[in-house]
Amino acid sequence: MNFKNFYFNTKQRLKDSILSLWATGDDIMQNYFAHVLEEENLLAEPVFQTTFPWQTASQQFKELTNIFDEHFINNLDKIKDENYCFPKSRHPYQHQIESWNALLNSNNS
Repeated sequence: MNFKNFYFNTKQRLKDSILSLWATGDDIMQNYFAHVLEEENLLAEPVFQTTFPWQTASQQFKELTNIFDEHFINNLDKIKDENYCFPKSRHPYQHQIESWNALLNSNNS
């Protein structure tokens, strides 16, 4: 799938939908609204985060001792502020484990 085309097609379909609701059958108004939508950025950019859900790993964070030092894992688990704590019992996403492993265990140094 070409995501760049998908993105731009979705953005265009949103514009087309709005134009068909706001100025049905009126070319002058449709042209005006099309200009406003293009120049004034009244629409937010399309977001597709929920389209591709991340896969939760079967491993818990405490099991990732092949990537992280056990002391590091324990210290992240002990942080009191929930915005920064990474509990040992948490199941990270599979892409996180793959990234951490590639960054920390690769031989590309």
